[in-house]
Amino acid sequence: MVYQLVHDLPDAYAKPVRYREKDTATNTWRLFALIEQQSKQFLDEVQSQENQLDISQCTGSALDAMGEMYLCSRAPGESDTAYRARLLCTISSYFSDASANTVLTAISNFCGCEPGDIFLKETSPAMVQMYAKSESVISSLPFSLETLKSMLRDILAAGVGIDDEIQIFGSFRFCAAGEEQDASYFGSGYGEAGAGFGSAKEMEETQ
Repeated sequence: MVYQLVHDLPDAYAKPVRYREKDTATNTWRLFALIEQQSKQFLDEVQSQENQLDISQCTGSALDAMGEMYLCSRAPGESDTAYRARLLCTISSYFSDASANTVLTAISNFCGCEPGDIFLKETSPAMVQMYAKSESVISSLPFSLETLKSMLRDILAAGVGIDDEIQIFGSFRFCAAGEEQDASYFGSGYGEAGAGFGSAKEMEETQ
């Protein structure tokens, strides 16, 4: 901006050599540069204030203040990332109609993942099980699986429960010699429901 403004001034004003402004700076150039610097600092401050009002970007005490507005206080030692996710879940619970689409949208929002990376399947009346697209989706969560399940209970319809295990696509394990495959985790054979899935609960216990 300074470059163009200075060279657009009438010739009565001293101007630096074009393309060598820093080496041949004149008082006119320095004055405009000072104004530009002050303007940039002001705009940066305005942007910073705007970010502190954006729940996706605010941090520290600004995030705490946002949480107090929704009666969701930060837990001792809770990081900004984990607290932000829990706060987003709380806000979702206020506006959720507990429909499948609303719940799945809320999951993607507070987990920071793409819609469909984590989804739910009904396993029995009033009971659902969580599925993850891959292990990387689970490992990128800003909180534990237990915390995620607790958060989900806040936005599921009243009376709907969630299974303990979270099934992960594309994961499996080999059985020991002579050991039968555990049907409750992995299905009992090819082509059956659950075959080839890994258990997120077991993964957490073995890590």
